[in-house]
Amino acid sequence: MKKGLLLLLCFPMIGFGQVNIEKTYYENGNLKSEITVNNNDKSDGSAKLYYESGKLRTKGFFKEGKEHSIWSIYYENGKLKIESEWNDGNPNGTWKYYDEKGQLIKISEYLNCELIEEKWL
Repeated sequence: MKKGLLLLLCFPMIGFGQVNIEKTYYENGNLKSEITVNNNDKSDGSAKLYYESGKLRTKGFFKEGKEHSIWSIYYENGKLKIESEWNDGNPNGTWKYYDEKGQLIKISEYLNCELIEEKWL
């Protein structure tokens, strides 16, 4: 009995809440996207999108199929382009915009999907 209980405690997640990472590819063979999908076929977890060159274009998180948390978009040169905050698929919080050299050029503030302030630097 103790061995069975110990095994149950060590492996409680087997068969429950399984997720898959769905990958797509460009014709040249480079990775185009990798998105975590739950067993309900909804995006749920990390997501990464790539340029055809193979460089990272976008990374973020989904929660039940909706953008959630911080998303980052990059120029192909690797510099950050946009850093945005999401809550259940809606823009919420600070969004920062950068030029191709990495200089911060604009800050936007969202509250419950509404733009409340925008400042060009």
